[in-house]
Amino acid sequence: MRIYRRFMFHYISSFVFIFFFSILAMLILSPVVSSFTMHALHLDVSDHQLLYMLLFAGPPVITFLLTNLVYARRMGKRLYYFFDWIDQLVKGNYEVKPIEKSKTGMFSFLRLFQELDGQMSELTNTLKRSEQERKELEDMRRHWTAGVTHDLKTPLSYIQGYSAMLLSEKYEWSREERQAFLKIIHDKALHMKELINDLNIAYQFEDERIQIVKQNDDLIFLLKNIIADMKKEPRLAHGKIKLKAPEAGLYFHFDKKLLKRALFNLLSNAVLHNPKGTIVTVKVSSDADDVIIKIQDNGVGLAEKDVKQIFSRYYRGTTTDVTEGTGLGLSIAKQFIELHHGNIAVSSKLGKGTLFVITLPCK
Repeated sequence: MRIYRRFMFHYISSFVFIFFFSILAMLILSPVVSSFTMHALHLDVSDHQLLYMLLFAGPPVITFLLTNLVYARRMGKRLYYFFDWIDQLVKGNYEVKPIEKSKTGMFSFLRLFQELDGQMSELTNTLKRSEQERKELEDMRRHWTAGVTHDLKTPLSYIQGYSAMLLSEKYEWSREERQAFLKIIHDKALHMKELINDLNIAYQFEDERIQIVKQNDDLIFLLKNIIADMKKEPRLAHGKIKLKAPEAGLYFHFDKKLLKRALFNLLSNAVLHNPKGTIVTVKVSSDADDVIIKIQDNGVGLAEKDVKQIFSRYYRGTTTDVTEGTGLGLSIAKQFIELHHGNIAVSSKLGKGTLFVITLPCK
């Protein structure tokens, strides 16, 4: 609306300016031109009144037409520049050369188009950033797809290999050996199930098919169950997790299934992506409005670029050699927490460990 008012004011003021010059030409140039021409042609004004009137009207009309032509040419040049800019954006070209800005002179449009120029520049930068982010996400997705394919093939190869060994009639396996093979097959099958569940949850989020059902429950009891479940998993059993929470329990309304998955993802991530011996401390506190969960470890920590993208889908950190998993775990945890209208923040330093702070509304 402000640009519209500015255009109207500019057009009216330009028209008045042009009209003023035309009147000035009529007052100064018309008498001189008409009289000089009639005298040069030796014509009498009374006998050639029509010619005299035409000569008298010539200077203001020509002045009016010429000034309008200059105005239209410069205005058209500016408008063409912006139309071409928009066309370049449509084609995906975000490197638009700036137009020469004449700061002085008749019909300078610097102020008139200043706001539009600023908005177009902001739009161009936004589209440029979006395109860069899209390319980064696409590149991340390709690497992720290759990683997930590898992650699914690895346990599948274990299952195929050990099952083939069990079915082979060439060897006589002892009961202990059979139990060991079956345990490996079972663990790898569970790992594949976890990967597939992550993928399923990611697609459910995209289709907005995840529903939250809150019930009054004990958060401390939930955390104790999560830690106990982790101890039963061979790849997580080495984790040292300390729980610091009120002994009496902490009851509030939350979705037990979703919050359990979110906290499990965060704790398992802290165990898997840190060396053995890393201590993970879980502190739970509350006030009148919020429940606060802090998950802190003294492990390897994260680089600054990893901190910025840790909750991005398909992203895998670069500070450890652990590559298993879909890269969706922390993204899923964040989304489940946000479904509770809560938020999660992370801070970390290389060699100092990582801290996740989860805030959940208790009302």
